[in-house]
Amino acid sequence: MSPVRYTEEGPLAVAHRGGAALHPENTLTAFAHAYGLGVRWLETDVRVSADGVAVLHHDRTLRRLFGLDAAVADLTWDRLRSLRTPAGDRLVRPVDVLDAFPDARFAVDLKDPAVVPGLLADVRRTRSAGRVCLAGAPDALLERAAAAGPGLTTALGWRSLVSLIAAARLGTPARGVGRRPPHARWAHVPDRLLGAGVLTAGVVARAEDLGLHVMAWTVDDPARMHELLDIGVRGVITDRPDLLREVLVARGQWRRPEQATAPRTGASGIGADT
Repeated sequence: MSPVRYTEEGPLAVAHRGGAALHPENTLTAFAHAYGLGVRWLETDVRVSADGVAVLHHDRTLRRLFGLDAAVADLTWDRLRSLRTPAGDRLVRPVDVLDAFPDARFAVDLKDPAVVPGLLADVRRTRSAGRVCLAGAPDALLERAAAAGPGLTTALGWRSLVSLIAAARLGTPARGVGRRPPHARWAHVPDRLLGAGVLTAGVVARAEDLGLHVMAWTVDDPARMHELLDIGVRGVITDRPDLLREVLVARGQWRRPEQATAPRTGASGIGADT
């Protein structure tokens, strides 16, 4: 199977942590539900186990989802994969979801620099570099990781993103933001930060001038989704992919998946106690 790549015209529907308002976040259940809606862009987070295995999980600890007062980094993969949420979902690895959803693209937030070797090994194993975008980390870490995995792209790192937002707020031309990092193709911009609105038409314009496409996060209100799409964002990251799909359908902008591939839920032991 040839590597899957995606056009970037948008607008794109991106399921935040698989659609965290609909199912336990970063679980196979969440990803499969979003995929079933026709969403082919899935956002997730990656941490590392005590024995170097990349694991999809947002928080440093397991308390919120699994009721265990322990850090992901302190437990081996054998221990982690034995855990269950109250709904019965378990932790999965990048290799699991890359195998299970071979025509989906993943935006992956790097929560720990130590996770990079394990993540890149999963990407190589599944030949998925063309459909993985690294995000949610400092610029230098994103660039090092992307350079080590040919074909990977990134979003802007934190410092570059702050510079972009500041330039828009101050009315500085895009060239004042600086050089676009070599592997960056996206700017994942928060809609609001510390209670204040951040994402404006000026941010979108400056990003586009730099050859970057804006992904807005995390937006669950349909009215705001319409507003952001009107100012030209290329994608919306949301906990409610079902509502975003309705918005895009209403606008005549819903893009049906190019492939109707069923999730390969048996891949890499998904769905089994392995």
